[in-house]
Amino acid sequence: MSQGVVKSFYYSKWFILVIFIVIVFFLISAIKDYYSQEDLRDDISTLESQISNLQDEQYDLSETLSQVQGEDFVENEARTKLNLRKPGENIIIVSNDKDIQELNKDKTDSGIKDLLEQPESNLSLWWKYFFPVP
Repeated sequence: MSQGVVKSFYYSKWFILVIFIVIVFFLISAIKDYYSQEDLRDDISTLESQISNLQDEQYDLSETLSQVQGEDFVENEARTKLNLRKPGENIIIVSNDKDIQELNKDKTDSGIKDLLEQPESNLSLWWKYFFPVP
């Protein structure tokens, strides 16, 4: 009799319903885990690509740093941007006589004009700003 009760319990509608609900619960959990793992894989691949990009950038920056720290770079920058020269070194500027004459003329003309012109008052500057003379 006890086997009949156990057998009827396993074949009952309630037992099958409970087993079905448990199976559905486990399937839902498995599906959620699968999608969360998929999201983690995407995040990992994104982070790996960022790591690769940052390593490339770091390599480029280290190359630039090694170039900047070299004596040749410092010397070149001092010569081009600061117009410096080494001790005992002579600098020769090659230009036309016409260019030199124009430079000297510009210097003398502007110097005389600056001395002859008196600064305008603030009121006259504003007047000219709002009412320009054609």
